[in-house]
Amino acid sequence: MLAGSGLLLYVILPIQGVMDFIVDIIDGDVKSISIVILIISIILLLISYIITKHFYNEKEFA
Repeated sequence: MLAGSGLLLYVILPIQGVMDFIVDIIDGDVKSISIVILIISIILLLISYIITKHFYNEKEFA
């Protein structure tokens, strides 16, 4: 049971791939780090926009 769940976790979230990505970001230059930060900030802005639209009515913003 534990081996199956561990394999499923590895398929969904490959830990080694994530670690390699983090090491590549740390070893990367300023331009690639800036692009990654820009993409993350745009994703967070989109998430906050969706949450705001979900929890508040449009009448409150008018």
